[in-house]
Amino acid sequence: RYLHIADILTVIVKPEGENEYTVPRDMIDLLAAGKPIIASLSEHTRDMIREADCGFTTEPEDAAGLYQAIMTIYRMTPQQRGEMGKRASLWQKTYYDPAKNGEKLAWILAGEPVPDDHTFQEGTSSIRKLWDY
Repeated sequence: RYLHIADILTVIVKPEGENEYTVPRDMIDLLAAGKPIIASLSEHTRDMIREADCGFTTEPEDAAGLYQAIMTIYRMTPQQRGEMGKRASLWQKTYYDPAKNGEKLAWILAGEPVPDDHTFQEGTSSIRKLWDY
């Protein structure tokens, strides 16, 4: 609810153990909100932001990098920030549609091939990492 009134969205998680390989649910919500994102967490999730071209990434615990990312977005025009947000929203709708992903998972669990209209677009390595079996 409050994501839509923010100018910049951030997600900061120190990757430890198993969370190095997961995408926080918050990340999907941030993408859907259609705002520029600053992500400081696992390499996999930083790949998502870079591939979507919807924000900036920093290493976890890199305060100087976080400051630089914030200032870079702050200095952008409202139009540039808006375009960045549109790319975030489009990426989320393209790759994290719950209905499409649920159907794909059902086919995978049933051991059936996934129909062509439910395959993910080429060019997004982070998605291929999640779904390649």
